[in-house]
Amino acid sequence: MNRASRILKRINNLSAKYLTKLIVSCSLIVFSISTTAQQGTLNSADMVFFNGKVLTVDTDEGDFTVAQALAIRDGVIQAVGSDEQIQRLARSQTRRIDLEGKTIMPGIIDTHTHPTQYAGYRTAPELAPEIAATHMIEGPRLNVNVSDSLQLMLRKLEEQVQKDLRSPAVEQPWLSYLMRSAPGDADYHFFKTFDRFDLDKLSPNRPMLVDADGNLMVNSAGLDDLQKKVPLVDLDPELDSKGVPTGRLGPGAGPIISVVVSDSSRDFFPGKDRIPYNRRIKLLARAFGAELRNHWARYGITTIASKLDAEEHAAMSLLDRAGEMPVRWAYHIESFRSPMASEFMARQMPNYQGYGTSHLWMAGIYGGSADSFQCTTLPSANKQLESCDLVPGGELWGSLFPALRSGFRLSGFHVHGDLAVDHILLLIEQASAAGGMTLEDIQGKRHVLDHCAINPRADQIERGKRLGVTWTCGPKYIIRAPIDSQGYDTEAFSEWVVPMRSLIDAGLKPGFHTDGDQGGPMVFKYMQSAITREDLDGRVWNAAEAIDRKEVLRAATRWNALNILRGDELGSLEAGKWADLIVIDRDYLSIPVEEISDIRVLMTLVGGEIMYDSRD
Repeated sequence: MNRASRILKRINNLSAKYLTKLIVSCSLIVFSISTTAQQGTLNSADMVFFNGKVLTVDTDEGDFTVAQALAIRDGVIQAVGSDEQIQRLARSQTRRIDLEGKTIMPGIIDTHTHPTQYAGYRTAPELAPEIAATHMIEGPRLNVNVSDSLQLMLRKLEEQVQKDLRSPAVEQPWLSYLMRSAPGDADYHFFKTFDRFDLDKLSPNRPMLVDADGNLMVNSAGLDDLQKKVPLVDLDPELDSKGVPTGRLGPGAGPIISVVVSDSSRDFFPGKDRIPYNRRIKLLARAFGAELRNHWARYGITTIASKLDAEEHAAMSLLDRAGEMPVRWAYHIESFRSPMASEFMARQMPNYQGYGTSHLWMAGIYGGSADSFQCTTLPSANKQLESCDLVPGGELWGSLFPALRSGFRLSGFHVHGDLAVDHILLLIEQASAAGGMTLEDIQGKRHVLDHCAINPRADQIERGKRLGVTWTCGPKYIIRAPIDSQGYDTEAFSEWVVPMRSLIDAGLKPGFHTDGDQGGPMVFKYMQSAITREDLDGRVWNAAEAIDRKEVLRAATRWNALNILRGDELGSLEAGKWADLIVIDRDYLSIPVEEISDIRVLMTLVGGEIMYDSRD
């Protein structure tokens, strides 16, 4: 090979070498650009809210962080911060929502209400008529509003009675009417204000029944008809000061009424047993889904805690598997309702409280009601009307003892009076000791008592704190105080009505609940009541127990998350927590207190998914 050829070959080799390097360099550059773009996509938000006021509720006391913007990715909160910080996470595919100065807060957690019952007469009649309870007891449903006077309520009833009396007689001789929980428990006020003699003026000869949110009242003809079938004592009647029945019946009369007043089933879904199992579970799921979306999510409630029976659980699970749960649900199981069944269940059933899915999990066991009517230590002219259902050695005691001994957790337990709290705390102490638990074990259960209607006393707060017990409180009982306090010394009664200030000052973290089928639209009214302590007439019940707006917001969000065993996932707007939030139409922190009840929810998100949008 001549010299010229050798030089040319060397040039070609060098060109190939440098060309290879060039290709490799370019490839690395392209890969780097691609990786950077991919990484940007991976870090980008699915949705950002900006130009607003984000109430994070990220502390248990004092001020909490208030930010401008929030980012959501994969159903959780990705970041909270300034507009500039959050906008950096937005890409072309990110949904951007300009809050225009409006406020975001965590979704409300309602720890005591019963939507599975309300669905029976509110959404099922249209969506699942085969199983629906048009009325819990047959008869026209009367919608009673807060603004209605008692006389107007009576006139509404009179109009319906007169209409029915003009109708041709049917096989059923009874007239029966249902009133459900209206704002301010107006139906309960009706029950406590009127008696059988008022009903006699409407229907003097034909038997008549009024069910005011489960409180039963009959006229004189109805009382006479019932006494032909059962002794008066079996009706658990209320007697006036002269021993004369008022027509108001106690809780024990319910099963009797269901038999005597034929076709008046107290089941919220009386038709379901006529439908094959798989079909009725689908119908229940349809009714529950609509109830939760239309009457709870739209009002800012993103998580509910309530009992579920086996079929209700199957229906909720069907919604959950289909990804169609409008809100989250922490349930209390009903298996422990008799001593024999409880003993068996306590030994055989795994304790899976806290376990489940992100939308449906077990929070504890449902104990029923410790007192059907308030069970108190207060002197009262109507002491005979008090009903203490949980007493040492009684049937309910025998039902709950094996469960607590085996380590189950009480939650969703109806407790009205302070004497009932004494009995519950004693039950927890004795059953836990029988199970060989240490004080630390007991505290770890975090048993929850609901309502705070006329409890707890100061000594019970300290005793409960020692046991790790906490309370979720219903400010509706402040609104109901004028009627519940009848027969008691008002000042003594007032001292224990929803004592949230005392609970917080003792270092506890009380929760909040609505308890009623109007809980959704009334949620901010109830929050306002915890601050003002005012009933509907503007009377203040023990101003010393007032809490501030930040504290009641914590009770309804951050602290309630602890009560349903999801404190790490819910209750505040912090990075890594589930993106459950609501957008409201005004600044919760700065508006006058009297305007809190007027707050309107504009948007509700559960797990980053929009469940309600007022613009739709």
